[in-house]
Amino acid sequence: MPDKETARLQMRSVIAFFSGNLGATVLTLLATLMVTRWTPPHQLGLWNLMTVLISYASVLQLGVFNAMNRQIPFFRGSGDATKAELAGQVGLAWCLGLTGLTIALGIVGIGYFAIAGTRDQLLTSMAFVVVLAGSWSLQFLTVGYSTAGAFGPLARRTTLIAIAGLPLALLAQVLGYAGLLLRVALVAVISSSALYYQRPLKVRPKWDSAMFRQLVRVGLPIWLLGQLGALFMTLDRLVLADSPQMLGYYAIAAQFAALAVMVPTAFNSVLYPQMSRNYGEHRSAMALWRQALRASMGMFAAGMVFAGICWLTIPVFVNTLLPAYTPAIEAARWTSLAAAAMTFSAFGNVLNVLGRQDVYLASSAVGGAMFFAVWKSLTAMAEVSPLVAAAQSMLLATFVTSVCAMLLSRVLCARLDRMPPAPLTPVGSA
Repeated sequence: MPDKETARLQMRSVIAFFSGNLGATVLTLLATLMVTRWTPPHQLGLWNLMTVLISYASVLQLGVFNAMNRQIPFFRGSGDATKAELAGQVGLAWCLGLTGLTIALGIVGIGYFAIAGTRDQLLTSMAFVVVLAGSWSLQFLTVGYSTAGAFGPLARRTTLIAIAGLPLALLAQVLGYAGLLLRVALVAVISSSALYYQRPLKVRPKWDSAMFRQLVRVGLPIWLLGQLGALFMTLDRLVLADSPQMLGYYAIAAQFAALAVMVPTAFNSVLYPQMSRNYGEHRSAMALWRQALRASMGMFAAGMVFAGICWLTIPVFVNTLLPAYTPAIEAARWTSLAAAAMTFSAFGNVLNVLGRQDVYLASSAVGGAMFFAVWKSLTAMAEVSPLVAAAQSMLLATFVTSVCAMLLSRVLCARLDRMPPAPLTPVGSA
């Protein structure tokens, strides 16, 4: 009965997380289209450049927030509430430090553009500082919800943030580029405020050098693997980059792939902190592997349902609303299978919990080689469109990567469980 109740609660969390993200994504996309309509390309390009810089700046957190998502549930499962709290305290201290550094350097940059820059540059620098400073607290607070398993409240708040951001898009029509910048700054403030209200992780900042080093040691490989994974998922667009028209058509397929990936993302986001906690409590690697296998079955079923709906509706959707993109219909149908191709992606969680990102890296290398081998074979066939070839190559590469991770993690888990028990795993010790 407890197992059935746990599975039921887990599925409810997955559904809440997925539906919240889906709703927020749709609303955000609508707001983005409105802002794009009212913003000249050269100004929109300037802000898009800033968003790229903000994404690159995430490296400054050194994986601390990624480690919190692993270590806090692990310590709680181990019965060490003191270390779990300390990890949260150090994470908050690091968050506040990054925020202060961002504001201090931002003031210098704003002062420079106030003297030597244009009005657009000055306003852009101000919005950049607000959004980057807010991003640190947003990451910290999101981890707090995740480690507490509060995915329902997180999904509701994410949706409310997107709802609030929709009418704010009108600022771009009223104030032009300044309105766009005001909107992104307000959304950043609203986002952090909404997650801060009734936050599940309530700690005071405290610095502990040993815990900080541990969080960096655990979290930086996880962060780097996430960045490599994001790069891996762009291989299909990379091979089409020599043809802007093909790449333009493929944008539709990429959007459906992004929607499909939200299915396994919801499963893995819910599963990961639970696995960390369970490993801290039982120290059984094979129990983790079996938990991932059970989750994979649900992931496959949900992915196939999503793909079936998309396979039937994509032609109608594209032909009705985006007739200029009809050459991408078949590619989009194939990319909608991305969730099913990632059926065994839960085993990446196993490797992260065990601190063996090198195993997943090896799996990704096999998947990358598979991608280029299949791409070369399919493009040699005259009857296969490059768009379809890119989509099918990506699907097979993704599936092979997750299968390799499943098989290699099985060998690793069996070997670890045969070893003499230790008080803490290497990544779990301070």
